[in-house]
Amino acid sequence: MIPNLFNAIFPKWKLQRRSDYSRVRGYIFKLLAVVLALLITALALKLAGKPPLELAKILITTSFTTKFGRTQLLRLATPLILNGVAMLIASRMQLFNLGLEGQLYIGAFAAVAVGLHMSGPPTLVILLMALAAMAAGALYALIPAVMRIKAGVSEILTTLLLNPLAIQFAAYIGMDVWRDRSAVGGSANTTPSIPYNLPTFFEEVNLGLIIAVVIVLVVWLVFTRTPWGYEVTAGGSNIGAAKYSGMPVIRNLFVVMLLSGALSGLSGMTQLVEVTHRFSPRLSNNLGWMGVNVAILAGGDTLAILPWGIFMALILFSGTILKTQGILDEVVLALTGLILLLTSIGEVLANYRLVNMDKLEENAMKEISRVDIEIEKIQ
Repeated sequence: MIPNLFNAIFPKWKLQRRSDYSRVRGYIFKLLAVVLALLITALALKLAGKPPLELAKILITTSFTTKFGRTQLLRLATPLILNGVAMLIASRMQLFNLGLEGQLYIGAFAAVAVGLHMSGPPTLVILLMALAAMAAGALYALIPAVMRIKAGVSEILTTLLLNPLAIQFAAYIGMDVWRDRSAVGGSANTTPSIPYNLPTFFEEVNLGLIIAVVIVLVVWLVFTRTPWGYEVTAGGSNIGAAKYSGMPVIRNLFVVMLLSGALSGLSGMTQLVEVTHRFSPRLSNNLGWMGVNVAILAGGDTLAILPWGIFMALILFSGTILKTQGILDEVVLALTGLILLLTSIGEVLANYRLVNMDKLEENAMKEISRVDIEIEKIQ
């Protein structure tokens, strides 16, 4: 669509598809798209009377030169990386798991259930919380998987509809069933605080981030070095051919969806234990949806989840910093949408080259003349 639109607007130029695909070229176009999005945002801030360079300086200084900034940035990156790889795993089978936000909440619910009602060594309880979160997220993702396979219902629709159900369930649990009645007036809309924390290394790097990085590396190895990874990729490329060759497509679809839900549930547990310590409807700041964005930006490259996850964490963290400067959260949402739009366009344009139609016709005429001369020589 983009090439056709460009050719219609500029008839003397044509976007011609390249015969070769270059991953490096794709990365360059994406980076240029991000820079363009930042420049457009800076221009909008300037027109609104805000100094973009000064704001950028505050953002960079707070995020990278202070212990608080670095710690918060890495904590934000953890659920984004986990949800990004969860979305990427599903997309290998051409499944679009848009229910990451709901699976995150369900995973956090299972984790807080264990944290509030079980006692024992902290390490054991945290491990049980993680396992419960992964099991709950996987079971919640099983619903759209079953509906896709048994009834042919698109997982896009079912996962989207299951998101608000999980969030409202969180509201019911936090505001009623397990509400913290010890708060002043008993008016808290959250559960009591869980007394567990994931360990931190070097005073800044949390265990959740290390687990997320290890998971990304394992997923990369599985999809590039194992027969099962090949089966999943082949099944996503052509389900009909994969079935004909005897690959267990249906089983792989179930496994992929369960893994995706489990990782999203685990992200809810890390957010609960590392950040909020309480279960409520405000547990996630659209971390599931932002994880979808991370996967889109990574473009199928598993290892690219890591830098894009940190970058999106920086974008989210910038919202907190900019709010102190009197700038609304909507600016961050607009920037996120702009980045996605421009990087998507850049990814398409990376597969095309710009050709001047007049020069193309001139070269074609020269080639025809050369061929005519060669024919005359032969005769």
